[in-house]
Amino acid sequence: MGVSATAGGFSSAAGNSIRQTPFFARAAVGRLAELARFGEGQKAARVLNVEAGSGILTGQLARAGLRCWALDSRFAMAQELRRCLPQVAVCSATALAIPLRSSSIDMFCVGFADDSLPTQFDPAEAHRVLRTGGAWVQVWNELDESVPWVQEWLALLADSPTVAERSSRVLNQPEGFSDPAEESFANPLRSSVEDAIEKFRGGAEVSVMPVATQTALLRKANELLVSQVDAQAVLQLPLQTSLSYSRAI
Repeated sequence: MGVSATAGGFSSAAGNSIRQTPFFARAAVGRLAELARFGEGQKAARVLNVEAGSGILTGQLARAGLRCWALDSRFAMAQELRRCLPQVAVCSATALAIPLRSSSIDMFCVGFADDSLPTQFDPAEAHRVLRTGGAWVQVWNELDESVPWVQEWLALLADSPTVAERSSRVLNQPEGFSDPAEESFANPLRSSVEDAIEKFRGGAEVSVMPVATQTALLRKANELLVSQVDAQAVLQLPLQTSLSYSRAI
């Protein structure tokens, strides 16, 4: 079952990992609120969530007391966001031409609920709508690669171009911003071997493999995950919410 929109968004399928579509870590959202309120001392800082998609991050930011705008280039998605998050101002537009006045936003936030980046994006527009000192933030959930079994998991797809490029998912640093800083927050997720394998099977690089190759890979993946379940057959996914942020100068 997906996460309800009123609880924070509507679910979307994960891409090329065993992640489900979880909330972002509560501590990470608290940190985002701090970044948005930097130097302002205002309770309801102004945040623009670009390509809001699932609405999960937008909902969490709104519940943290931030004044949120959600932008999504897909009309149908924007309509769903309006229906599910009535407390949030939503518009259907691209990040190439943001319908907000200059210097009107305290935080420009790009959240990745799956393995995709916004296809239409102009850093100059982010700089235009941000006030001086405002935060440009990217936030995503990922597996904690310091965990030994996660290293084994990722090694199963070591030759996959999609996995090989995961470490460079963060958007390039644009001009007009300070050097970026990064932080990570633990965000464990309860799952099951069955759910994790289904996500894995549906990933872009696995789904197009020859049947024999896919079958062998899924068998190895299943053996690894089964070795990690607890006494209640629960698989604890060691997720973390990661932030990369800089400020408009």
